[in-house]
Amino acid sequence: MNKASSSESHSEDVEGEDSPVTDTRSPLARGLHRVTEIITISLSFAIPIAAGAWLDRKFDTGLVFTILLFLFGALAAGIQLRRLILELEKASAN
Repeated sequence: MNKASSSESHSEDVEGEDSPVTDTRSPLARGLHRVTEIITISLSFAIPIAAGAWLDRKFDTGLVFTILLFLFGALAAGIQLRRLILELEKASAN
């Protein structure tokens, strides 16, 4: 079995809609995966706020860009958090 076909079968087991969730990774790998998801959610807030503050200083627009990019970041983080919660609920149900 070549590398491409083995990664395809793993992704089907883990992420397939019709197949049961079977995660063959070690507990450490699963934990590190969760940590990266949480860091991604956190950065979804921090990076847009920092970019908005920089744009507001550059164009002297008060808090316009900061607020707009905060709302965008909050929406993106909310979507990611919802996906993570659904995935955790699905995994705990099995």
